[in-house]
Amino acid sequence: MNKRFVYIGKRSDGILVSHTDLAAMESIDGVADVLKRIPIEEFETANGLVREINGEIVVGKTEGERAEELKQANLNSIKQELIAIDQEAVAGRAVREIALISAKKNGIEGYAFDNLQGFEARADALRKKLASIKNAPALPGSPRKG
Repeated sequence: MNKRFVYIGKRSDGILVSHTDLAAMESIDGVADVLKRIPIEEFETANGLVREINGEIVVGKTEGERAEELKQANLNSIKQELIAIDQEAVAGRAVREIALISAKKNGIEGYAFDNLQGFEARADALRKKLASIKNAPALPGSPRKG
């Protein structure tokens, strides 16, 4: 089986182009010089994302971009879990805290008290995890926040 490639070149206006056929790249875009050749599977896995970063042709997302996406997915997951905890506890965090303070002050214990403490302990752990992810240093190649 013949391995197929995608050829990447740069037009005279600086735009990167990609083709699976060298003759087509030259006739359509006027590009004869191949800057990079990659297997078509790799190109498809990268969803056709090709850029020049610091003079280097990069196919797909950088390590920093993938790390940032993972970080954002973790942040979103934690935020959703915090929302779920607040909904699960019926009236939300403020009421949970008031109920816990009141129960402790009045020496009330039992299932409801333990349940509220469990919600608050889970939420507190998630808040700490959320803060540590938000405050983690960005990796090289991560998109900059501005």
